[in-house]
Amino acid sequence: MRKLPLPNLHDAAIEKFTYVPDAARLIVSISKYAIDDQLAFNIELIFSGIRNAKKVVRFDQCIQRILQKEQRSNLSFRIDSLTYCDLLPGEDGLCFVLDIDHLGSLRINCKKMFVREI
Repeated sequence: MRKLPLPNLHDAAIEKFTYVPDAARLIVSISKYAIDDQLAFNIELIFSGIRNAKKVVRFDQCIQRILQKEQRSNLSFRIDSLTYCDLLPGEDGLCFVLDIDHLGSLRINCKKMFVREI
């Protein structure tokens, strides 16, 4: 499968993290601001055909607990990086690692991923 270049998301803020189990889809809404606090971009990362749903669900539940505990409507945690990673034996499709400050890393094995401007 052809790997497309990934956007530089270092220090971008995750506004929403939504796993849709029926569609096996993860949607991560992201905002990145320039040095002068002007909005540089708003995008969604859409991971379809999630193959490691249990890990994604646990990560989503952790985020939901944080939002409830801190009574916040959006996460606003910063992304450290989004990178491709190697598939494990028996896996197919694409594999990514999303590193988020204060939360750690989420390994995402999926069929496809695309970026949508919002």
